[in-house]
Amino acid sequence: MIDFSIFPRFKDLKHKKILAVDYGKTVIGLASFIPGLTPTTSKAGRIISKNKSETEILKELKDIILEEEIDAIVFGLPLNAQGEDTDQSLQIRQFSNFLKELTDLDFYFQDEHLSTKSAEDRMRNSAEYNFRVDQQSIDEVSAQIILEDFLQSPL
Repeated sequence: MIDFSIFPRFKDLKHKKILAVDYGKTVIGLASFIPGLTPTTSKAGRIISKNKSETEILKELKDIILEEEIDAIVFGLPLNAQGEDTDQSLQIRQFSNFLKELTDLDFYFQDEHLSTKSAEDRMRNSAEYNFRVDQQSIDEVSAQIILEDFLQSPL
């Protein structure tokens, strides 16, 4: 288990409920954490299917934010190897701007380069997933990794 209290972001986010979003191609994976109250990041236990309109997706995510009393949100950005935006990261930035208009949350972005590969490795090494990749949970595990990377990143 990682001791997040040693990282610079801990102080600013202590006791705030953070939601991480892995905006995948077919689903949106979610993970959450409350620094100082919960010992580790956790999958949010739900994914949002993207087989609906953007308006419906925004409403579903906004409902989750209100229901879960989220204080801050972290979007994973699939940047290229040089740290520059890609077509998908630009789409995520646009989506987050629409969501920002609907909420008063603190918004953050985290490079999610290779988060899916890290999620696959984590699953293959975990009894929780019977040591194999579970495609049903991969986007949630990726969201956990995005959140952990964000918490460990410099301000």
